[in-house]
Amino acid sequence: MVKNKNESIEKSKYEKYLHSLSKDQLIKIIFPPVNFIKNKYIKSYKKIALKFSYYGKNFHGLVMQDNKDTVELRILRVMYYNGLINSFISNNISFAGRTDAGVSAKNMVMSVTFPSILTEEENSNILKNTVEKNNSNENFILEKNKEYDYIKMLNSGLPEEILIHSYSLVPKDFDARHSCISRKYKYFFRSNNLNINLMKEICKYFFEVKNFENFCKKSKEKEFKKKGLEIDKTYYCRSLTSISIEMVEDSVYCLNIKAKSFLHNMVRKIFWVLQQVGLNNSIDIFYKILNGDVQCGTAKAENLLFYGCEYDENLYFLGSNDNKNDYIIERFIKSEIYK
Repeated sequence: MVKNKNESIEKSKYEKYLHSLSKDQLIKIIFPPVNFIKNKYIKSYKKIALKFSYYGKNFHGLVMQDNKDTVELRILRVMYYNGLINSFISNNISFAGRTDAGVSAKNMVMSVTFPSILTEEENSNILKNTVEKNNSNENFILEKNKEYDYIKMLNSGLPEEILIHSYSLVPKDFDARHSCISRKYKYFFRSNNLNINLMKEICKYFFEVKNFENFCKKSKEKEFKKKGLEIDKTYYCRSLTSISIEMVEDSVYCLNIKAKSFLHNMVRKIFWVLQQVGLNNSIDIFYKILNGDVQCGTAKAENLLFYGCEYDENLYFLGSNDNKNDYIIERFIKSEIYK
């Protein structure tokens, strides 16, 4: 019953999105560039981790939403019309992180189940040998010569703001979100009228914060209240692995922040606090927000970049296209930081 209900909700979301499109937009969906996979060639299904980047300013976030153009919708649409997935609501799809409207990403990871020309035994042997030998070259060369060119198929139908640049075979129980052990973000900013040294000093104060309830958007709590439930306050407990500020180039700086997981808008709110400290040459705002005396503001989304994630599993990514990946990030930085 739960599965059918969830499927109904997701179908409803997609139907609403289709109704919101113009005639030309619908034509592009109905007749996209495709390389249909033939069922007669499929010998098995395998789970892979896709690594991709996107310039998020023109999208309403990563994951699908009602009547919104999102990165996930663009990717799933291309997967669907290439025959890599059968619907928009299955295939064990998961993301390492979730980004809001305007936020960009480099090295985001997505797990998904795809059809394969290879047998299940062949895929299992490739995965086993790759892990045991700690070397992916020989096994992935074998796979690339035999397997569907997933990266080419996907990029052929995606806009230039989204780039799939590599993938890795993963175990069946791998989940891009739940298997992730750390996530890293970068927030870029100009040094105009900011006390950078004081901002750097205050960074270490966040290591002492154990409950980030006042440094996040309480989206999950609102969801619970709608259902008449109370959220467990331990949900807001997080620990930062690292936080620092570095100069990227003349007058341009970057906040680097890493943790196992983040709350909604947590990074943007942390930077907002640091920015206020730098503008006012005072740390008072940090304590006022920590104690709940004043509300925390939120820094703009466009300067935030999901920079990568880590896993316990040995993932060996095939088909990297770093040059174009760097171009996306360069475009992101120039358009937002230097304007």
